Amino acid sequence: GGGDGSGDGSGGGGDVGGASVQSIPGSGSGLGLLDGVTLTLRKWFDLSPSMEFRCFVKGGNLRGICQRDVSNFYPYLPGDAAALEELVAVFWQENVSGVFNAGAATAALDYVMDVYVTTRRRCRIMDFNPWGGATLPLLFDWHELSRPP
Repeated sequence: GGGDGSGDGSGGGGDVGGASVQSIPGSGSGLGLLDGVTLTLRKWFDLSPSMEFRCFVKGGNLRGICQRDVSNFYPYLPGDAAALEELVAVFWQENVSGVFNAGAATAALDYVMDVYVTTRRRCRIMDFNPWGGATLPLLFDWHELSRPP
């Protein structure tokens, strides 16, 4: 794939979120420092920060979506907000909600997911984070996101 973050999954190793992953076992330097250590590399993609979004899931329900780059205003995003919201929500519903939440304990139903929307309007998972704690709510506050729908 090109610089749109879509990835083609080619290369050695597994395919994680469309990115090629290569794992290299430790070389065993003789000092024992690298015994059992594996270096995992992922193909780099030049992502546009304007298309990175944070999704907040509380009690297994998608409660909010906001841009991750809160230090910049992107003039085209407000006009595209409804379409982006639907795209991300449908992606979460079809690919994450039923899989990630299946049989999960209550605590596992609360999480934060970062996604990237490619130029082809496809969502790619970038990261999962715990609800609260060190995870930043960005354009929300935790009380706002925790209120019942």
